[in-house]
Amino acid sequence: MRVLKLAALDVTTFRRLVGAVEAHATEEHARRISVRCQTAHRGAYSALLEAGYRVHWTDLRMTLDGHDEIAAADGGIVLSNWEI
Repeated sequence: MRVLKLAALDVTTFRRLVGAVEAHATEEHARRISVRCQTAHRGAYSALLEAGYRVHWTDLRMTLDGHDEIAAADGGIVLSNWEI
């Protein structure tokens, strides 16, 4: 099962949402769940690692020196795999 879009207000909600995805995957007899999570969302990334998820592929992400990435204004988590 590939998760293409996932949004949560905070890491606690993110963990609950991932649990719901896992329950649905079990009901559908899916053998694997794939979630694309950028490390910019450190809390979500850590939560996935703590839950036993592992890195399958990595993407190079670059920023211009002196220009940090813009974090979500509300601190929320939005994961999107729109390019698939």
